[in-house]
Amino acid sequence: MENPMMQGPSPDAVGAQEAVNSPDIPAIDPQTMQEAEIEKVLGDAAYCAYRYTAESPAILAIDNTDQGQGARAVTKIHGRLVELSADHNPDYENLKQGLMLTAEGLTMRVFSDEEEPESAEPGELITAELHFCSSTGLERRVSRLV
Repeated sequence: MENPMMQGPSPDAVGAQEAVNSPDIPAIDPQTMQEAEIEKVLGDAAYCAYRYTAESPAILAIDNTDQGQGARAVTKIHGRLVELSADHNPDYENLKQGLMLTAEGLTMRVFSDEEEPESAEPGELITAELHFCSSTGLERRVSRLV
C-alpha cells in the first residue's frame, strides 16, 4: 500500500548501538523506509536503494553523491533510523568485493554478482546480497536484494 491511511510517528534517528540493543534482538532485520525517512538522514541527495524485492520500499539507502568524505547511508531497525558510513565513496565498479557500511555496533556489507554493475543506468535494477551483522553476535544474510 503506497499511502496507508494510518501512519505511525516519524522514526527518530539514533545510533546503531541504541537501535540494535532494542528489546527484540532475535527479530532484527532491516525494515522498509519511506522516502521522507530516507531524506530525514540523507537530505535530498541522490541515493542508491537496496530492497527486498523490485517492488518493495528501500531497506538501505546510500548517498550517491561524490563528496570526497566517504559514503553515508541509512537503514531502519526496530522503527529507528540508523546512519551508517563508509570511509570511501561507493565503488560500484568493484561491488563484487563488497561495499562495507558501519555504525557503532552494526555492519552492513553489500555484494553483487552481476558481471558489470557499474554499467547500470540510474533507476535500473541489479541483483545484490546484503550481509548484516550486529555487535550482539547476530549475523544475517538478506539474500537477493534488488
